[in-house]
Amino acid sequence: MTHPSPGASAQRGPDWELPVLGYTVFWRLSGVRIAREALIRALAETGLAAHVPAPPSPECALRRALAHLARARHGERLLLRTVSHAPCVLAVVEETPDQQGSLAYHTHLRARYDAGTRQVYATLRASGPIDASTEEPGTGTALRALFAQASETHTGEDLSRLLRAVVAGCQAVRLQRGVSFVPAAASEPLARLAELVERLPGAPLFARLAQVDERETRRRLVHAVHADLVRELERMETRLGQARAAHPQPETGTLCQQLVGVRALQQKARVYTELLGARVQEIQARLEALQAGVQRLVLLDIEDLLP
Repeated sequence: MTHPSPGASAQRGPDWELPVLGYTVFWRLSGVRIAREALIRALAETGLAAHVPAPPSPECALRRALAHLARARHGERLLLRTVSHAPCVLAVVEETPDQQGSLAYHTHLRARYDAGTRQVYATLRASGPIDASTEEPGTGTALRALFAQASETHTGEDLSRLLRAVVAGCQAVRLQRGVSFVPAAASEPLARLAELVERLPGAPLFARLAQVDERETRRRLVHAVHADLVRELERMETRLGQARAAHPQPETGTLCQQLVGVRALQQKARVYTELLGARVQEIQARLEALQAGVQRLVLLDIEDLLP
């Protein structure tokens, strides 16, 4: 839902802004990558410095680095498997089915993070130790460079957790997976999140769909429609009074125009009957009185005056 532009608001006044109960919020951050230093700066500039996430853990960084290396060398056909958590050992494997319905696995690469030395090692061997003695130099060097980069880079996964934490702090209610409702009182932090997402590289999306307060909107709408009908009716009554004052017996063409206007306003009132309720009876009564006033000025039947 879009809100009126600043110029329109200035012309129409605050009553034209629809009352909002809250916002339906969802986002898409797939493919987004941002350096930790840049993210910290963006959070500070948008007033969200308190929400700086922890850096990626060594296991997370190794997983992302190894996945990147595997995709670069073998495409998307390989799988990444966790061998152990302490120490952290990951393996890139290829899954192959046979005619008997069994699965066979071929290990292309294994990697280990040494928590003591904070070093990463990689080997092309399917078994045995993973250290400097079994490492293939080119692979180890490439993986360590990717690991260092991944340790200082946040992805859409990290950022999505950040957004969920901020939205949860806004007293949000989860509607379904990835979609939440945030009350209108929390519009300010939502605006900050929208500004943050705009600063992210790639093609991120942060959507805030305003949910209108239907009861209050209906009340305002009834008031606006009723006021509009009354204004039109008063203009007609004024024109008829002026015509009668100027000419005791107005011309038939003038009376015809009056009746056409009355019929058009009657139709408009009927359109809004359900919305206006009892108020429409007042409008219809005044229209009937206006129509009767025109009838008294002529000897012709009203239907003969209408085109």
